[in-house]
Amino acid sequence: MELVPISGHLNHHKIREHRITLLSLPPHASHKLQPSDVGFFGPLKEAYAQEADRWLVNHPDTAIAQTNFARIFRSAYEREANMKIAVRPFETTGIHLIKKNS
Repeated sequence: MELVPISGHLNHHKIREHRITLLSLPPHASHKLQPSDVGFFGPLKEAYAQEADRWLVNHPDTAIAQTNFARIFRSAYEREANMKIAVRPFETTGIHLIKKNS
């Protein structure tokens, strides 16, 4: 299953052509309607902040440049990003993946 965030500007023909299932959550909804913001991106943001703080301690008097960002983000992403973590906040709010029999 592919989960595709949408912005409101959609090419419906491409969506049907590629058999993509969309999950549209209302903007500015409560955290219960935006589980990925609370349960995935929130912890990822916190993990990045921790990695950035660690990097800054090890590189005093040096700002984080674009050339360092990917390395720092990768450490946070590898620690926090996996399917179990991504699915859990949806299941907690009652949104469950539908497993299709192929």
